[in-house]
Amino acid sequence: MFALCRTSLLVVMFLSAALAEDTWVAVPLAELQITMGAWPTAPDGDAGDDWRHADELAERQPFATLPGSGEAYIVSTDADGEGDAAAPIRAWDAVRKATLVMRVPVGQPVAGRLFVPTGGWAGMVALGFTVPVPAATTDHAAARAAFERARSAQVRTLLATGAAGAAWFRHRDTEARLALGVATGADAAPRSGARDRDSELDDTFALFSGSRAVGENLQLDRILPPGIATGDAVAVADLTGITVAAMDWAPLLAGKKPQLDALAAHIPADQHALLFPSFAAMTAAIDEIDAHGTALGHALGARAEDALSRQRYQRQLCLEMSELARRFGPQVVASIAMTGSDPYLRAGSDVAVLFAATQPQLLRTFLAAKLAATGDADATVTQGHGTTGALAWTSATNPARSVCAYLTSIGDTVVVTNSPAQLERLAAVVAGTEPALASAPEYRFFRDRYALGEPETALLVATDAALRRWCGPRWRIADSRRTRAAALLAELQSAHIDALVAGAKATLPAPGPATAGLGELSWTPGGIRSSVYGTLAFMTPIAELDMARASKAEADAYQRFRDSYQRNWRAYFDPIAARCVRSEHGFGLDLSVLPLIAASDYQPFIEVVGKAAVAAGAGDPHQGAAMHWIMAIDKDSPRVQEIGTMASRMVPGLKIDLLGWLGQSLAVYADADPVWAELLQHQDDETRWVEKNFQRLPVAVHVEVANPLKLTLFLTAVHGFVEQSAPGLCVWENRTWHEHPYVRVGMSEQGRQQAGGDVANMGLCFAATPRALILTMDEALLQRALDRQDQTAKAPAGKAPPWPWLGTSMDQYVDQEGMTLLRGFSRGLQERAGVLRRQSWSNLPILNVWHRLFPGEDPVAVHERLWGVRLTCPAGGSYVWNALDLTMESTACGHPGAPKATGTAADFLSDIATANFGVTFADHGLRARVELERAAPAAGAVPGGTKP
Repeated sequence: MFALCRTSLLVVMFLSAALAEDTWVAVPLAELQITMGAWPTAPDGDAGDDWRHADELAERQPFATLPGSGEAYIVSTDADGEGDAAAPIRAWDAVRKATLVMRVPVGQPVAGRLFVPTGGWAGMVALGFTVPVPAATTDHAAARAAFERARSAQVRTLLATGAAGAAWFRHRDTEARLALGVATGADAAPRSGARDRDSELDDTFALFSGSRAVGENLQLDRILPPGIATGDAVAVADLTGITVAAMDWAPLLAGKKPQLDALAAHIPADQHALLFPSFAAMTAAIDEIDAHGTALGHALGARAEDALSRQRYQRQLCLEMSELARRFGPQVVASIAMTGSDPYLRAGSDVAVLFAATQPQLLRTFLAAKLAATGDADATVTQGHGTTGALAWTSATNPARSVCAYLTSIGDTVVVTNSPAQLERLAAVVAGTEPALASAPEYRFFRDRYALGEPETALLVATDAALRRWCGPRWRIADSRRTRAAALLAELQSAHIDALVAGAKATLPAPGPATAGLGELSWTPGGIRSSVYGTLAFMTPIAELDMARASKAEADAYQRFRDSYQRNWRAYFDPIAARCVRSEHGFGLDLSVLPLIAASDYQPFIEVVGKAAVAAGAGDPHQGAAMHWIMAIDKDSPRVQEIGTMASRMVPGLKIDLLGWLGQSLAVYADADPVWAELLQHQDDETRWVEKNFQRLPVAVHVEVANPLKLTLFLTAVHGFVEQSAPGLCVWENRTWHEHPYVRVGMSEQGRQQAGGDVANMGLCFAATPRALILTMDEALLQRALDRQDQTAKAPAGKAPPWPWLGTSMDQYVDQEGMTLLRGFSRGLQERAGVLRRQSWSNLPILNVWHRLFPGEDPVAVHERLWGVRLTCPAGGSYVWNALDLTMESTACGHPGAPKATGTAADFLSDIATANFGVTFADHGLRARVELERAAPAAGAVPGGTKP
């Protein structure tokens, strides 16, 4: 039904479009008149067939640009001479065989730019070209068909790769398909969402920060299949939601009486809550987000845009925090909480901000004045007042809900919310008909784990009841409907782009099949408004939607979702809490997820860790270790026993208990050394450099020993097995350092002759001590490790270990030199893979559209005005028009035809000196802790600044 409605709407809009002033031209590239530059020389061999460089080849597909309103696409030609709009050009000799198809104004000369790959696909070359003045004739049907096929293929590629402007490109794809007379519908164009493959940096951060656990447990991106509440509708209240049992918190809370947040007494227990212990803590959190949030998101593969959610909600609530801080701050506000009934802030959510005020009347008077001033400045804003339960409120609202603020008080607590539904929830807590967050046992458990007070910046809690709400039938079905309504609104806005940009009004479709479910449509400064679902800038919160009935299709889809979702838990459901700490020296995050899903990505680690734990002084933590990774190992766990059995089968001649000597941890660390700077100088060929120099890398493996005698037997057996299997190939040298014996295993003369190359000089050093087995190829590193063991043994009894690990299951520590190395590698890897460049360039196609359609406007501002999203360059550049190449480009990354060096790819790491990531598996769940220490301020830096 939804697909039929959308298609009907698009047919009407397409048939209303007129393109009589345009004509279509198809010209083989080889026949173009080149006016600037020269075709590159054909290569001896064709690197285009080497798909190990698929990303680079995708970036270097030939393309053309035209001045003014013209559009151009390049179509590859197959062996039979037919055009294939969807096929990329894979071989260099196919470039000149391709065809340029264009839509251009009638009677105007065509002079554009053509960008083609160099021989070997190493870069791009810009060519100027002209085409004779096209005339409006009746024999251009084939050229138009080729153009529409090419346009459809290009936009579908953009949609599949997650480029900005998805709504417009879906609209353009439908136009092209209607022109060709082929099928349109919900599945005609792929949805966006694809992104670059996760890098090692992404994986590390997701694993050690716990963000992967949150994504696994919430699964908020799972949208139900379409369905309209018509026909055999069922009552949503009769649908069964999540039935997984809640955790028994009583044993975990026995004897614990944590201090609770005062505002927790007013927040509904089934809503998420973001609690700030003070006004200063809230401003510190905002500063941290402003300083690092966007850059971190870009570095981890997020889309190159800013949804401006915080700014939008502040305007909506008439609540500018910076002004409140300047006028009052901690003198009037003791603590702050933010809450809501769902996490869909970007689309539209009912939110409330609660202030525990020391001078409530002063604060309320100030906020009431802000609401009144908004009405004076905006004629569309209406002032109101009323009561909801025991709460008396005043309001300022407009139809688009760009302003929507309700002001009330609960005792000394002042509340501002954007939703009548939120007023009802708060009133129910005041009346005692709904439980408060303060009564939720999981909140009390988290408040015991994360004690209230300094140095906490914020605590986020999502209770069991909140997660059940988000995963319940009302919320999931409503979110599904709202998502599809947003697609219809986006299609309508795409069809009325000219009017929206000009601030004019055009005729909108009356309620009917083409706009089923949207209700009355109207114009607002924020876009087209549905009387049911609101605008794309702020969609009606789910809590306010009428969800009494659902179709049988929706009910069945939810049941399938619920059954699949619930299989993720063995016994209990999963509340979540996260604590943030910010200071002038650094930033910390402590995340708890209880429990993890059954099929969690953490499961293999959990099975290896078992009942073991990393002790505070485990491994070899020391000053001078650039990076240090450690993991607990339970030698008696089934997974480790299985690994031991497999290893025994691989070496049947080794008659010894492989695991009997093993302690509770395994660590790997890399010491600071000039060799890392040398490696950074070889980023273009680092694999080859490592192959030649790996024996120089100062890396060690440190395995904790539980039974020194069994370790001795194990090493003796290994020695004998190697000599028996490869006699005469190795030399075992017994050496001594400060009375500590160790062994260096190198190649014998016979072994060097057989191995040859760089392997011939390889040597492995190991030392077996009562505490650890240490293995490394760097003999000096081993000697330093033995010295540290001496120092530890001689330290006074009871002296604290060097530094406690943050996690008892896994931990990764990186010092200042390690951060430099990480930044270097991140830059090299990301520049080579083109991550930042592709993110930046993903915004160029839609910006070129806005420049073509609205030449007198700033394309970035047009996009923000239409869709409420600001397109940003992740490399820190800005988007400008390149008048020579006839395309938008990034000042930092250039454009696909003329790339620029992207600079530092990991800018979010630039002021971080050390980083520590710890993970602990406990209570069937996970606790992940992150501590980032800032680098020392540069000379001349202003004290107290957000960024040193």
